[in-house]
Amino acid sequence: MLVTLFVIRTAQHLAAPDRPESILIDWSAVGAIATIVAGFATIVGVAVAVITLVNQSRALQRTLASQTYHGLVAHFNEFQRMLVDDPALRRDLFERQPKELRAARRHQLNWLLGILFNWYEDAAVQTETWKIIPDHLAQHWKRMLAKELSSPFIADYWNHYGNRFHPQLSQWVDEVRNAQTGP
Repeated sequence: MLVTLFVIRTAQHLAAPDRPESILIDWSAVGAIATIVAGFATIVGVAVAVITLVNQSRALQRTLASQTYHGLVAHFNEFQRMLVDDPALRRDLFERQPKELRAARRHQLNWLLGILFNWYEDAAVQTETWKIIPDHLAQHWKRMLAKELSSPFIADYWNHYGNRFHPQLSQWVDEVRNAQTGP
């Protein structure tokens, strides 16, 4: 708009009647030039907006991935803190057979394992569905899942309650179990 106004004012100034060398101006040509300049400015403006939008989208995706990862680590650390605060939990989960424990203790450990597998479920969905967690980090969590599934109590929990979790977590469990035993 400003460019068009500038072109028109310049043309009017050049065609002023008080000037002896008055020039005849083809106003349709001036309008066409102004339209071309305005169109070019619009294209440049749109290109700048698209580039800015793409950069903001990438930055948002990196921020989301970082926040998701930090959230997962925080939840995992909370689970680990429970095991540190009560060493018997760790012993019962990783060193005992499920039948060695009283029913009340098994029930308590099942709730704890529900928290653990909800965490793994979140990691699987964030990786597979939303593509937020990069594959190399997902492989790290799968290796940890494999180690935890080597516990008889945790493996027994999964065998009984695994169907209650998201299918993508089931795929992770199948993948790590197949890697341990071979295809």
